Amino acid sequence: MDIRRIVFVYIKYEEAKEKSMKKKLLAVILAIAVSCQSLPVYAGEMADIFSDSGTEMSEEEKVTDDFSDGEAKKNVETTEEMSQTDPEFISPEEEPAENILKDDQNENDSSDENSDENQVSAYSADIELTYGDYKYIVSGQEATVIKYIGSESTVKLPEKINNYVVNTIGERAFQSCLSLTEIEIPDSVEEIGDSAFQNCGSLTEVTGGRRLKKIGYEAF
Repeated sequence: MDIRRIVFVYIKYEEAKEKSMKKKLLAVILAIAVSCQSLPVYAGEMADIFSDSGTEMSEEEKVTDDFSDGEAKKNVETTEEMSQTDPEFISPEEEPAENILKDDQNENDSSDENSDENQVSAYSADIELTYGDYKYIVSGQEATVIKYIGSESTVKLPEKINNYVVNTIGERAFQSCLSLTEIEIPDSVEEIGDSAFQNCGSLTEVTGGRRLKKIGYEAF
């Protein structure tokens, strides 16, 4: 190839390369200039954004309040839907009268039981009570017969007196009951006091009392 042609091509290449560099440099300068001109505008926009931030916060709070109100309303609507669709969901206002009456009856029963217990505990061991031919005192749920005031020849001592379990025949309870010939003692009795049947000259038969633990001095 001709050397002159090679040199010519090289020169053209260098000229094209130099023009391309100049164009790139010019583009960079123009971009910097445009950026410098847009800075005041951007600063103004930022100032407007910060000045409007208070308004935006108020709008957000309003949206939050609206959302809370919506949630409460939604909960109320959900409760109403459950009461209409779910047969097992019963609001206090819709509770059947049968359940209310049953609860009242249970409360009354509890009150009666408490009153009975209070009546039982109201008697002390010092108060002498009378039941038929017997005088007795109570201690807790148990009764002690302290005096027989009847005149029967055959006596069957009750196991309970006014719902109190007869646990003891007290001292001298049947003393000098001359008409007494037979007596049946319930198995609830665990103790017979001193001289309980002393001077019962006609007494010939005593039965029962299979759980007796203590018989007092000269009980018979």
